[in-house]
Parts: sequence; C-alpha cells; structure tokens
Amino acid sequence: MSAELAAMFVERKHLEYHIEQTSLWMHHIGEWKAYICDADVIRSGNKEVAIFVIVVNLVGISKRATSGELSSSGSTDAWIITRKLEDFEELQRELIQILSSIRSLKIPSRVNPNSAASLQKAREDLQLFLSTVLADELLSQSEPVFVFLNKSLEFVKHSTSGKELSSRNVFSTSEILKKWRSQLIDWQDQDRRMKAIGMFCWTLPFNPCIT
Repeated sequence: MSAELAAMFVERKHLEYHIEQTSLWMHHIGEWKAYICDADVIRSGNKEVAIFVIVVNLVGISKRATSGELSSSGSTDAWIITRKLEDFEELQRELIQILSSIRSLKIPSRVNPNSAASLQKAREDLQLFLSTVLADELLSQSEPVFVFLNKSLEFVKHSTSGKELSSRNVFSTSEILKKWRSQLIDWQDQDRRMKAIGMFCWTLPFNPCIT
C-alpha cells in the first residue's frame, strides 16, 4: 500500500509539473529560445552516438542560460534537454508538413562522434536550424516544436500521440491540459481513497494492507 501511494505521489507531481510548464509555454508562446550549449558523446549499444545539450529559456532570461546557472530540473521557465541527431531529423520531417520551405535548412546527415570538428560543425548547423524555426511565427507555435523542446520528450509524445492536428498544425493546449487536469483530479481522488483505506486497515486486529 505504501509503495502504491509513493508511486502515485511521484506520478502526480510529474503531471503537476507538466501542467505548469505547458501553461507557461503557451502564455509566452513565440518568446522561447533554444541554445545548443554543448555537444557530447554517449555509448548506445555497441556504438558511440553524438548528443546535443540544449538550453531552452524565455528571451528575458537568456543571460542565466548562457552563464550556466540552470539545472536540468526544477524550473519551468528554463530547462536543459539533450537530443540526438535523429530527433532533429524527425522534427524537420514533421515541420516540412507545416512549411515545406523548411526542407532547405541543412540537417547533418551524419556526425562523427570522434571528431571535434564534426561535432562543432553539426552543432552550428543545428543551431541555425533551431533559431530559424523559433523565429518563424507559425513554426514556433507548432506542436512538433513544443514536443521537441519539452524536458520530458516521451511523456509529451505519449500524451499527444494519436491526436488529430489542424491543417496549420498550430499547437492547441486546451485538449491536452484538459486531459492532464482530468487525470490529475482522478489521481487526487484515488489518493484520498487509498489513504482512507490505509487508515481503516490500521484499525483492524490484523492489517490486510501489508503483504
């Protein structure tokens, strides 16, 4: 019982964070910037893969972002993410459906993780791509950009998967926020019920809640 309550608490806090972050994103839509501050190499299976460290922040706090005062957690107005080359490729494919001219922006076909020059060149090309995307009014408000720059990529992808997008593909938070808030209310109700059951169990001569 205690383990279930602890897991539910973690899930609820996770959801609360995403509701806050999404609300802030939409309140300042079009005002977000992304800066690739570093390129690194990780081992994935039997090969080395390049990853790019990106600071996402509001325009007004860019000084904090570039001075390294941010962490990868705990802030909703600025955060740090890492993305692989394949993530950028997927983003470009999705954005081409919104604005075909984005096809002309150069995405590196491959990166040599053992070459500092290759990593730096890829970082510059990808920075130009991101800056161009975020400078475009339509693309900066799109769902693919929100998903790509979100701190928990898989969480948001799961929440938005299967949802029909408008022809302009402009991201509307009303449905996703409604879904998350409804889920949060359900978890809060379940949390109260489980706590009540737990208190009842402790009043019994034996405790059926402990296995």
